[in-house]
Amino acid sequence: MARSQKAKTQLEIFWQLSSDLICLLGPDGCIRQVNPAWAKILGWTEADLVGQMWWDWIHPEDLSRTHDLEKILSPEEVGEVSLRLRRRDGNYQNFLWKMSGWGKNCILGFGAAIAPAVSPPDPVADELHTLYRIFRQVGYPHSYEDLFRSTFEYLWPLIPYDVAGSIFLEYGMPDPGEAVETPPNCQLFLRAFRPLSRPLQETIQTQLLEQLASMIGENLYRRPLCFHPLEIPRGKPPAIAALESRFSIPLIARSETQTQIVGLLFLGAESKGRFTESHIRLLYYLANHTAITLQHLQSRLAVEQQNLHNLALNLPEGVLLIDGNQKVVLANPRGKIYLKAVGKIEAGVLSELGGFAVAELMRSPHLVTHEITVSSSPEQVLEAIVQPMKSETSPGSRMIVIRDISDRKRVESEIRQALEKERELGALKSQVIQTVSHEYRTPLTTILSGAELIETHHQELSTEQQLHFLRLIQNAAKHMASLVEDMLLVNRAESGTIDFQLRPLDLVSFGQKLLEELQPLAADKHALVFRSDRDSIPCYGDPKLLRQMLTNLISNAIKYSPDGGAIDFDLGCQNEKIYFKIKDEGIGILPADRDRLFECFYRGKNVETIRGTGLGLAIVKTCVELHGGEIEVDSEVGRGTCFVVKIDPHHLSKTYDQKRRESRQYY
Repeated sequence: MARSQKAKTQLEIFWQLSSDLICLLGPDGCIRQVNPAWAKILGWTEADLVGQMWWDWIHPEDLSRTHDLEKILSPEEVGEVSLRLRRRDGNYQNFLWKMSGWGKNCILGFGAAIAPAVSPPDPVADELHTLYRIFRQVGYPHSYEDLFRSTFEYLWPLIPYDVAGSIFLEYGMPDPGEAVETPPNCQLFLRAFRPLSRPLQETIQTQLLEQLASMIGENLYRRPLCFHPLEIPRGKPPAIAALESRFSIPLIARSETQTQIVGLLFLGAESKGRFTESHIRLLYYLANHTAITLQHLQSRLAVEQQNLHNLALNLPEGVLLIDGNQKVVLANPRGKIYLKAVGKIEAGVLSELGGFAVAELMRSPHLVTHEITVSSSPEQVLEAIVQPMKSETSPGSRMIVIRDISDRKRVESEIRQALEKERELGALKSQVIQTVSHEYRTPLTTILSGAELIETHHQELSTEQQLHFLRLIQNAAKHMASLVEDMLLVNRAESGTIDFQLRPLDLVSFGQKLLEELQPLAADKHALVFRSDRDSIPCYGDPKLLRQMLTNLISNAIKYSPDGGAIDFDLGCQNEKIYFKIKDEGIGILPADRDRLFECFYRGKNVETIRGTGLGLAIVKTCVELHGGEIEVDSEVGRGTCFVVKIDPHHLSKTYDQKRRESRQYY
């Protein structure tokens, strides 16, 4: 650790005291750090240099020597070359320059002075300095238009042109989902200080295309041409009809494997002899720098296009691009899947999308949205968004974004169901209030009337009569207490707080006693009959809930058999399950009421004036489910109803043992 710190300190001392130039460059040639020798020898401070491109300080004639040095990124490689660097006073000074890789993707450079400062520059060098100021003013543009607009604007003070332009090839990215490289587009930029006549504009365009085509050996008329006018005035003053002076310089792109012409830089003037050899030389240097800048810009745009390409490949939405003739010119993988599912293509033309005519969708100048149900998968719903696009090469193009909104539609459906449930709860609340008020009114009337009679006429009433009224009051109070208990039980069932306590029971004895207790409810015309296929049926169960369940079933059988008849209570075992069967000869249940039979407060349409709350069967179902059982109903209107409850004694035994173990662990 101490040795590493010592080495770092020595390196910092060397960096500060070295009489040679030292700099640290990024892989793109951007200056990241310089030592103080730059200020002492060349007059440039660290603030002047950091963030700038290092070739801006190299003599133009020496630029070609730097290409190999810029590729050195390995510490084992060392490059050496003689370069002239620009001083702050405008002169150039010779240095022996060595470069090597340093750290991660950095280049370390050393420059030792090998000759005194070059004598003051000639007029051409002065122009070169001015030209390099243009380079710095142009900077690092973000688009082709920014590059050529700035270049032509800052060039005019040096070369008095009337028309300036550039044509170059722009290579595109492969179609998402297809490993096919798209052909390059021709990009044409023109700038003029006066309007151009139509024939002259077409002549310049044709001549530049033909000249570039002859240089690269390809017919460019097959390529799409994008024309970009840069500040070409319209109307007055008089248009430029012809150019007597003109020349163009090739834009040359250099790579590791090849050097190729990718475009032209063009200047023209109305008068003859406008341009000199000095102007041509200046434009040559400008073309060299423009080609480098264009190459960097195309590389950056290619990265951005690649990112967009990757984004399109991985988008969860389908993306389609159709031209003005409804032909699909681009489709990402997801878009192709959706296209097969909901699209209809005839002779290469997209005619329908999810049953909608594409021609109709394209008529709107605004964004259009449609929902599409996939015919092969009705639960899948897609949303198609058709968006007009601005395109100079393909007017009338539309971008179609297709996304799967099945989850959203499902959530919307769930929200609607929740709202409907809320409305049902509101109706249920009203029904509860109505039922309770109605069921309480009769027993309250009985209590109040009986109490008033006893209070007012107790001296006139015999003991027997007073006891009769007291029993009426007592029965009415019990009925009210039963109603309250039913309401509380339903509430505990919905909140999951019912106290479920299993106990060992003999169901035969339990059923007999219960039927005896309910005997007073039956009128003389009802015959309560208990039958069991065994003398004893041991089982675990909650006696309170079982009593509630059987009481509700038997009392309902009595209540809804107004004409009397037999009420059969059968208890037995079948297929390893215990069954309770309650059968009556009453009014029966309408088929339309059976689906809602066990809902709270729901009562059949044929009960007419028979009193009830609609809670009895809801409580029965809750008790059955707590015992892990099931309930079946068979009914015929006018003939009677039969309820069968089945429970599994083995399941209840296991539940009982588990609860005992949990209770022991707790204590």
